[in-house]
Amino acid sequence: MSKPNTAKKDEPVEDRASSRWALAGLSLTILLSSLGTSIANVALPTLAVAFAAPFQQVQWIVLAYLLAITTLIVSVGRLGDIVGRRRLLITGIALFTAASALSGVAPTLWLLIAARAAQGIGAAIMMALAMALVGETVPKEKTGSAMGLLGTMSAIGTALGPSLGGILIAGAGWRTIFLIMVPLGILNILLAHRFLSGQGRSAKIGGDGGQRVFSTWRTSKTIAHSKETAGSARTLGFEKLRQDAPLPRQRPCAETQPYWTRRVRTPSRG
Repeated sequence: MSKPNTAKKDEPVEDRASSRWALAGLSLTILLSSLGTSIANVALPTLAVAFAAPFQQVQWIVLAYLLAITTLIVSVGRLGDIVGRRRLLITGIALFTAASALSGVAPTLWLLIAARAAQGIGAAIMMALAMALVGETVPKEKTGSAMGLLGTMSAIGTALGPSLGGILIAGAGWRTIFLIMVPLGILNILLAHRFLSGQGRSAKIGGDGGQRVFSTWRTSKTIAHSKETAGSARTLGFEKLRQDAPLPRQRPCAETQPYWTRRVRTPSRG
């Protein structure tokens, strides 16, 4: 009589361990996709020098990634319902990892921009499907805390990107900001393949609704971040232009002097 009871007690323990590893894989998925959004921002001046290109062209390294995410993040959720969420998520992580490796070895600027666009497609799949798979990974009563964990990982990845990118560029060069994601992406593929379930039950617990909420929130956050990036890009571009071609000094004249410093002669009356 004790053996069946022991088996019943051991099964939940194994399920909890598997759920924790699966949730760790989903957290790494969100972390990588968010890290790819912000880690390249600090490298734009370095990339402009490395490729001898104007800043208006170099900023497409960031914009290509953001445009791919904002364009596809909503539609890939429906694609996951058709082909399978687990399968599509692993495909997206593999695409993200391969594009990261290609970005790290890109010999030209336009090849780097194309690789970043492919990386953004993989990131859109990762962002959209990670939240949808939470319902298949954790029990129903822990779904809210799991969603909060993924949101926290998204914020950490966005905040960690500039500082980590600066350290890597100063220590080993700009290519390492992309190559560092390759081993993390391989680890993410292994975790997703080993611990994520292939049979979903998200329709029973409202996973689709959670996916739509998270996708909408993440899309709005990405758009806001793209506006900040565009503003900083314009600022840095202007500063670089001003350093390369300083404005000539103007001689003071009546038009540039304040009106209270001008001397106006009044006609004398005879």
